[in-house]
Amino acid sequence: MASSSSSSSRVSQKYHVFLSFRGEDTRDNFTSHLHAALCSKKINTFIDDELHRGDEISEALLNAIKESMIAVIIFSKGYATSRWCLEELAKIIECKKARDLMVVPVFYHVDSSDVRNQTGTFGEAFANHEEKQTSEKVMRWRNALKEAANLSGFDSSNIRREAVLIGEIVKNILEELNKMSPSENKDLIGIESKIEKLESLLCLELKDVCRSVGIWGMGGIGKTALACALFTKISSQFESVHFQNVGEKSEKCLGEELLSAILEDRWAVLESTFTKSRFHNKKVLIVFDDVTCSEQIEKLIRDLECLGPGSRVIITGRDKQVLKTCGVNHGDIYKVEGLPSNESLILFSRHAFKLDHPPIDYLELSIRVIKFAQGVPLALKVLGSSLFEKEKSLWESTLINLEKNPNPKIQEVLEISYNGLDDQEKNIFLDIICFLIGAERNIATEFLDGDDFDSDMGVSNLIDKSLITLDDIDSIEVHDLLQKMGKKIVKQESKDPSKRSRLWHHDDIYKVLRSNTGSETIESISLDISKIKELNLKCNVFLKMQNLRFLDFYCRSKVTRRGIWNGYNCRWYFHCFCFELREDQDRDNCVYCSMDEKDVNKVHALHGLEFSSCNIRLFSWFGYPLDTLPSNFEVENLSRLIMPCSKIKQLWNGLQHLEKLKYINLIHCKYLIRIPDLSSAPNLESLILEGCTSLIEVHSSIQYLNKLVILNLKGCKSLNSLPANIQSKFLEYLILSGCSNLKKAPKITCNVEQLYFDGTSITELPFIEYPSKLDRLDLKDCSRLESLQQLGKLKKLHNLSLSGYRGQDLMVDSVWSLLSNLSLYILDLSDCQIMTLPSILGEFKSLYSLNLSRNTFESIPSSFKKLKLKYLDISYCERLKCLPLGAETVEAYNCMSLEFCDLDLFSSVKKANYGNCLKLYQNMLKANWGEIAGRILFHGPLLCPGNEIPEWFSFQSVGSSITLEVLPVPHDIVFTSLKVCLVVTPQDHDEAPPCLFICSKVIGIDENGQRQEIEELTKALAKWGYFLKVECNSPMSDHVMVWTAVPSIQVKKISRYLTFEFSGIYHNVVKCGLRTCIASLGKQYKGDFSSNMEEEPQAKRLKF
Repeated sequence: MASSSSSSSRVSQKYHVFLSFRGEDTRDNFTSHLHAALCSKKINTFIDDELHRGDEISEALLNAIKESMIAVIIFSKGYATSRWCLEELAKIIECKKARDLMVVPVFYHVDSSDVRNQTGTFGEAFANHEEKQTSEKVMRWRNALKEAANLSGFDSSNIRREAVLIGEIVKNILEELNKMSPSENKDLIGIESKIEKLESLLCLELKDVCRSVGIWGMGGIGKTALACALFTKISSQFESVHFQNVGEKSEKCLGEELLSAILEDRWAVLESTFTKSRFHNKKVLIVFDDVTCSEQIEKLIRDLECLGPGSRVIITGRDKQVLKTCGVNHGDIYKVEGLPSNESLILFSRHAFKLDHPPIDYLELSIRVIKFAQGVPLALKVLGSSLFEKEKSLWESTLINLEKNPNPKIQEVLEISYNGLDDQEKNIFLDIICFLIGAERNIATEFLDGDDFDSDMGVSNLIDKSLITLDDIDSIEVHDLLQKMGKKIVKQESKDPSKRSRLWHHDDIYKVLRSNTGSETIESISLDISKIKELNLKCNVFLKMQNLRFLDFYCRSKVTRRGIWNGYNCRWYFHCFCFELREDQDRDNCVYCSMDEKDVNKVHALHGLEFSSCNIRLFSWFGYPLDTLPSNFEVENLSRLIMPCSKIKQLWNGLQHLEKLKYINLIHCKYLIRIPDLSSAPNLESLILEGCTSLIEVHSSIQYLNKLVILNLKGCKSLNSLPANIQSKFLEYLILSGCSNLKKAPKITCNVEQLYFDGTSITELPFIEYPSKLDRLDLKDCSRLESLQQLGKLKKLHNLSLSGYRGQDLMVDSVWSLLSNLSLYILDLSDCQIMTLPSILGEFKSLYSLNLSRNTFESIPSSFKKLKLKYLDISYCERLKCLPLGAETVEAYNCMSLEFCDLDLFSSVKKANYGNCLKLYQNMLKANWGEIAGRILFHGPLLCPGNEIPEWFSFQSVGSSITLEVLPVPHDIVFTSLKVCLVVTPQDHDEAPPCLFICSKVIGIDENGQRQEIEELTKALAKWGYFLKVECNSPMSDHVMVWTAVPSIQVKKISRYLTFEFSGIYHNVVKCGLRTCIASLGKQYKGDFSSNMEEEPQAKRLKF
């Protein structure tokens, strides 16, 4: 149709369409039908129903033309006879030229050439006009007719049926109006990608089928806004459309509104076959918004077959199961996620500041709000509006109050979903909120199951209702706003914490326990004991808590206490898997291995304890203060017994009813002497006794625990014997590491996957049933082990550690041939006193990790080049002179004799540590190592001796920081690549540093000198800079460290300067260098220096 560029001013136009026509020709037929069709599509159409004579157009009519978006000119046979029509046409063409009014000509029973050239009836009319009108006016009319006729339009001779012609005109006008109208989605941040996904689910290109799509998500997440935006965008493609907010409306009311909108007949009967046939003849778009139960729309549309071909139905709701019941297939349900932090900041800023970004002095406060809202648009809008034009002090108090009393408007929306739950589901939800966030689903349901119900269905319903979610490992997650809502509901049970069902806040729990005011109302207590002061319990403190189900006195790991992780998942790891880590790997994120005795030994019970509840399912008490469990402690419903770092000596005397017990964790209970008879615990899956250094006896009943999966006795150095046979067919992990007095291992079932004998005194390998599933075998420091001959039977063995092995087997070729028949992935031969490496080791084709450190060989066979290693460790091989192979990670520190590396293999290296390789450094200098390193795609870090930054680092500075000046640009800066080079020197040259640990920080500085840390860029820099540990047995000289960060983040244009700061724990940073590419609006720019900087701070100028 007629082309015209759209204008943002069109949104304010009064009319969508202006109709120009010759009344005597078409007023009562074609024009009236066209006007009715336009109005039925809710297109605001101006039509002049008055009869006019003369030439002058009224001011009102002229304004109507100016205030219209499209002018439709219906050229009929008598159109040119009317001077009024011709003058109206001339004004329309003037408006087209002046402000892009779109003009659509309709040639109604006339030829377009007659209009263009003024021939036929148009020529006759103009012959009459030339006699009576001035030549200027006639020429003006002729030009207007010619220009209008040259536009693309509609010809009635091409479409004979007027109804079809009118339908095509209306369809085209709808399409053009949608193109012209500025999208209201500009205020809906991040909406476009979501609309695209929904359009793909709708399959609009399929014209002959009907489809339904669901939009699902928690309250306030933006389901309605998304449905509205989609509805607006695609509605022009349908004959009839209807957006219905279902809410609490009755079925009758919904039916009347639907029939009125689609059939334009409020008297139609929904059940009538005639009504259904009318539906079947229409291509419709229907949106049912906020559907809470399927019955609300079930009778309105029983199935899609009653709708016309090409129809689409969109249903929004908080309950996924309701959408399925309404006929939406699982794969056609779109889950609306929260906004990412950058989009959240924009949305919040628009409401709080009427800007896209907050002022610099409000940035930190705004980020705190963003973290609180966690991407929920409703929360961002409400909080932004409430803080608009408020002083900083009010922002601070508002944020503090939000933690205690969530915003009522937000809570009201969120509580709708909770109020729709039955009593059982409400209890499950509150248990999860107060106690089970981060727990795996199967663990949660194990605790939640009652005597008369299965909680798994309840958990599924909560997921469907968007109240909880599951992460990639099936752990339960709950949005922060929903957590606050649930905890507020519990707090509303009573102002007195002792009369609430669930206690989680350390202050409330401390108050209840200290004052001994517990009651039968309390069902669960979850206390982080690291947050409380010393507490002395009275013996009857739990006696009144007759309905207690969960007692959890826990202590978070060092990592979570530092705020690095949220810590939820760590709490629900009932095992310690640190036995899988290397000695140099960090254990700070382990709940059990990073405990501080000062934290866990805060709760005392000098006079013992008494319990009355028989419903306890979880008893978790870090640092339990007594040497045994109370005599009246009921264990018949106990599922998990977790008591790390406790003073317990024995659990109980005699047999107990332990049918439901699955886990016992007594890690680091150094006073524990013996384990009781567990024959009455047939479902026990895990027995963790790691670090029980006084344990002298493990009851023989453990050999009959047929469901045992993990038996961990690591570090039980007083234990000298075990039952001869452990029969569990489910046993996967047997950890005997550090049992230094254990001389004989039990018979191993064929199902065991991991065996740890490192640090034991065994002289021979245990009997392992065939065919074995054994995947990992650790024989490190088994100094008395005499033979490896049995290893040949372990066909599924992939991970083998022989570190510190002193047997003579390694000097015999037959052992290497035996090992070559295995499909080993990881092989540790460190500290095995190997003087000559066998060539056959290069034939281990499956090997990707090889540790040869601390051996005395002088060369590596050429056959090793066949290996495709990801990890190679040759550290402390002090006689090795040449390294002929590479790997993705190379550890070669303290190879004091190493002189040469195959530099052609450097292209595969991503991380390399050549610390203290001084001879290698001298040779690398000759080969221009800086140029070599520049060609390598290091992820980092690369470490080697040296004291200079390579030339290819564009920005260089002496000292531990470097500042870049950002020239003013009208857009944000996007860092897509960043290489860092540091020269470091030990702080104490007389004492070898234990490791190299570098911290990084990036500060943005505005024109006024205000500083703000850019956290995303800081984290990106630190990703590789903080973890490299260099073991040394001699002082280190200066070293060069290179690594690459790929943050791909935006730096706001408000930062005039960027300062990169580096510091070391055991080292000083004496020089630093940066190399970066900067991308903006899809274009890449490379920075360079300007040497003429006069302003403070002394900065390297970043040009664009």
